[in-house]
Amino acid sequence: MTGLRRRVQAATTEGGLRAAALALAAMGGVAAIGCGPAAKTAMLPVDAGLGSSRSMPFERAVRAIPPPEQAVIPLVVILDDGPPVDGTLSRVQARTIDQLVSRIIAARYAVWRPWRNGWPPDSVRVHCPDKLADQLHVGLRAARRIDGIDSSHVVLVGFGQGGVIATMVASRAPELVYALAIIGTPARSVDQILTWPEWRDSVSIARLRPVFADLRAGAYADSQIILEGRASCWRSWLTVTAEMPERIARLSQPVLAVQGTADSLLSLLDIERFRRAIGERPASGADVVVGMRHDLRDKILDSRESTSAISPRFVPVMMSWLARVAPMEVPTRSRRNAPASSDGTRP
Repeated sequence: MTGLRRRVQAATTEGGLRAAALALAAMGGVAAIGCGPAAKTAMLPVDAGLGSSRSMPFERAVRAIPPPEQAVIPLVVILDDGPPVDGTLSRVQARTIDQLVSRIIAARYAVWRPWRNGWPPDSVRVHCPDKLADQLHVGLRAARRIDGIDSSHVVLVGFGQGGVIATMVASRAPELVYALAIIGTPARSVDQILTWPEWRDSVSIARLRPVFADLRAGAYADSQIILEGRASCWRSWLTVTAEMPERIARLSQPVLAVQGTADSLLSLLDIERFRRAIGERPASGADVVVGMRHDLRDKILDSRESTSAISPRFVPVMMSWLARVAPMEVPTRSRRNAPASSDGTRP
């Protein structure tokens, strides 16, 4: 293992991501976070078949500022939202999340973001929730094997659709997920969102409601693509989104739910439903960020605030919660599997 670590570290430092990947492939082993003061990249030892789908690329790179020798650091898994339901292709939220990722890495957490490039610029394809959950499940098991990662403190942070998938995996494999954050995630079935009078005109609502009624009645196969060919597995999405409050209530892990008051896709009823589901759980809560839109930018900018900047009120909420559930008093490898305290934080 020492020889493999040196080869991957050297490749990461000297030759970049491609060289590190080739070194890892040549050894057939597990990646290690590189050495040096800047953020380095390790590659998940995942079967290439998971990332080979042209319709859903799977990013294997885990980025981190390497921890001190014989230390391990928590892993934060960032799960991007799916294609925007309004059909725009600008992917503004993905670029806003980039800013949050930089903050998390600067705080010396490791970050894996499997679906950063999951949707091509010209695509509004929605993928089946079970397939996404299975892909994430396999990736989490691989990420826990990376040398330097604290496998007992893996935190999922899901945005919109990503929050739904994160919740599915946290409930199915709780041993893999230490804590969970859902940002701008619906607490209602997706058909209620798509037919919300505050967002849809009456003509569109009249057209969509019979389609969703047929879906619920089983008139279409769940794999059949409908609604202008933009999505499949609609009935699955209707089911898993409708179940979100109940799924959150059943979880034992710490949970943070966040929603912006300027989110045009969700009503404030969604975050209140999550607040009730979370209850008095330790190291958990539901926060409302004043003025934040679904893409994480502010609707009304502060003085000198960039139009492309992530909301300055959201970042402290996210970072303070991370510091609470996975504080960066970096444990040694001998402590990486120590049990959590009763308040949901690391001992």
